[in-house]
Amino acid sequence: ITNKRLERGLYFHKLIHPKQGKHKTKYRAISQSQAKFSYRRVDAQLAVEKGINIRYQQKWQRVDDHAEVELWIHLEKRSAHVGLRLSDKNMRHRMYKKDHLKASLRPTIAYCMAWLSEIDPDDVFLDPFCGAGTIIIERAQAGAYTQLYASDISDEAITNTQNNLNGRYQPVTVRLEDATKLSHQTSTIHKIVSNLPFGKQISTEEQLKDLYPKALKEMERILTNNGKIVLLIHDLNLLRNAVNSTNTLTCDTIYSDIKVLGESAHIAVITKK
Repeated sequence: ITNKRLERGLYFHKLIHPKQGKHKTKYRAISQSQAKFSYRRVDAQLAVEKGINIRYQQKWQRVDDHAEVELWIHLEKRSAHVGLRLSDKNMRHRMYKKDHLKASLRPTIAYCMAWLSEIDPDDVFLDPFCGAGTIIIERAQAGAYTQLYASDISDEAITNTQNNLNGRYQPVTVRLEDATKLSHQTSTIHKIVSNLPFGKQISTEEQLKDLYPKALKEMERILTNNGKIVLLIHDLNLLRNAVNSTNTLTCDTIYSDIKVLGESAHIAVITKK
């Protein structure tokens, strides 16, 4: 109730979302947990709401929808973290995404992956498993670039990518291609960012054991020296074996504890030396 960090968070919240009028501040609390407890998640939510009522008395009003302020409670084994949401609905739901595919990537993760590739205006950027085009569009919106390429072996994916691009973000080229047999010339791509098949919704584990080494070797061929590859993957050992099968690729960083469609995932940042 007396934590000063809440006031600081609300200060930034007001800068981003100025309050319209003099009505009560509408808020809601949302509780999440990755573990099981002797109490319910809603009990933690009610405790936060009680604290808000004590602190702000009649100035705040709890609502179920269209809240001006959202408090997110993340429960862990021995602690709870209460966060203040600063973003609006566009953070999760992009307006450009008209067409979707099964196992389509969340835009927020796609943006983070593009950012990890070290965005540069000279970038020649490729997603060889483009799906619905989310990574390509997030990279286009993240900053200046020289050329974007999106490719996939699926006709449906190519159609969805083109529909979501809707003629924007030029220059961008969309191709129907096998990621293990790309048409790009050797050492011409600066950044490759992609969501590799997981072996759950798409492909099987046996298929991935064949696909990953072939795809990584093809990425190695077309990537420039010191170029970056950022991949979202499920099976870390499978990726490491694929990287080890190349001559010049090195896995620099692994980001774990990522959830994609309820499955644990990792983001790998790879460099061509």
